Amino acid sequence: MAESDLIVARRAIEALDDLLFVLGCAITDVESDLETDGSPQQVRRSLEWILESARPLLGASERLRAG
Repeated sequence: MAESDLIVARRAIEALDDLLFVLGCAITDVESDLETDGSPQQVRRSLEWILESARPLLGASERLRAG
């Protein structure tokens, strides 16, 4: 193997893919919600939903780097 090659467990890739799917769904939901209601309350709920969906990706990224 070359120095630039990387081996990643299939389950790690699948878990990351699942988290990205959840984030993608949250983005779609937020876009739709904000089209119909741009109130400060809705913006706040939308931000919370995006953050809730994105936070697990940080942990996954750290686990992948740790190996």
